[in-house]
Amino acid sequence: MVSLVKSQCALAESSSMAGRGSPMVREQDAAGDLQGYNHRVARTIARRSTANYLISIHQDSEFAGRARALRPQWPLLANLRAGAWYVNPKDLDGTCYFKSVDGHRNAWDFSLIRLNLQVAQLAAGCGGLCLVDCTGNRRKRFPDSMSKTVPIWCAVLQAAMQEATSFDAFDELLHLPSMVQDERPEILQRLPGFTERLRQALPWSERNNLAAALNGKKLRSFWVCPSDDLQKICEELLAWQTEWVIILCISASKVEMGSTTYVQGAGDDEEVPGLGSALGFDPIALLEACMDLSGRLGVHWQCTPWDHGRRVDFSQQKDLAGGMPSCAHESSFFKAFLGFPT
Repeated sequence: MVSLVKSQCALAESSSMAGRGSPMVREQDAAGDLQGYNHRVARTIARRSTANYLISIHQDSEFAGRARALRPQWPLLANLRAGAWYVNPKDLDGTCYFKSVDGHRNAWDFSLIRLNLQVAQLAAGCGGLCLVDCTGNRRKRFPDSMSKTVPIWCAVLQAAMQEATSFDAFDELLHLPSMVQDERPEILQRLPGFTERLRQALPWSERNNLAAALNGKKLRSFWVCPSDDLQKICEELLAWQTEWVIILCISASKVEMGSTTYVQGAGDDEEVPGLGSALGFDPIALLEACMDLSGRLGVHWQCTPWDHGRRVDFSQQKDLAGGMPSCAHESSFFKAFLGFPT
C-alpha cells in the first residue's frame, strides 16, 4: 500500500508540475519572493502538490492527538468524511455524520436522518467524547458542523428529554462558540420546531433511556482548535464536567494566511480533489506512508508557525525535524516522500 501511495503521489506531482512554467505563474512567484503572496495566490501554489496535502494532514493530525490527550479516557470519533484523515484508524472508537449544511447560515436544521443517537448514548456512558473534523474555509476556525450543527443537535436532544417549552429553557440549552453568536437569536426561534419534530419521531422509551444514561447531566458541545491554549481548555473542561456531558469538538486544521506549503482542511474530500477516489488514498494508506517515511528519515514532524505571507525554503534547514519542509522547493524531505533518491 505504501508503494502504491508513493507512485500515485509522484504521478500527481508530475502532472501538477507541467503547468508551473507559465508566464503568469512565474510572475506570481517573482512577486511572492519580493513582497509575499496574497492568500489566493499562496493557496493555489500550495495546492499544486499532492504531497503538500498529505504532509498538512499529518501535521494537523498531531494537533488532533494533543487535543484528544486532554481527555484520553473519552471515546474518539471522526466526523465523516474529513475527520477520518486526522485520526489514526487504530485509535478510532467510531464515526458519525454531522453535516455542515445543517449549520449553514439561514439554513439551520435538525436532521432526523442523521440523528446520531449512538453518539449521545456513547457520550452519556463515558462522561463525554472527542469529535474530530476540519475546515478548509480560511475565514473559520471550525466547520459549521462543529460550530452550529452539533450545538443545535445537543440542545434539541436535551430539550426533547426534559420537555422544554419556554424560551428561557431553550436559551439555557443552546451553547454556541463566540464567532457565531450573531446567529443565536434566529437559531433559538427554530429550536421549538426542531424539538417537536424529534418528539414525534423518537419514541418516549428512547428518550427516557438517554436521560437515564446522562444521569442528571446535560449534553453540550465544547470546542478546541490549534490557536487555543490547551492548558486553559483542560481547566475549563474540568469545571464543566460536573454539570455537562461534553462533546469535545476538535477542529484539526489551522488558519494560515499566505502559506505556500500548508493546505488548510486538506482532508476535506470536497476541498481536495487530489485525494479520495481520484488517487485512491484513504486514511490508512496515508498513515502507512507517513510512518514509513518517518522511519526511513529518522524524523518526527512537529507543528511549527508558518511564514505569515512569505515563502520559506525549509530545504536549506539542517534540522529537518524542526519544521515543515517546503514541497515547492523539492527538498530532500519531499523527494524522500515520493520515493525519489535524495
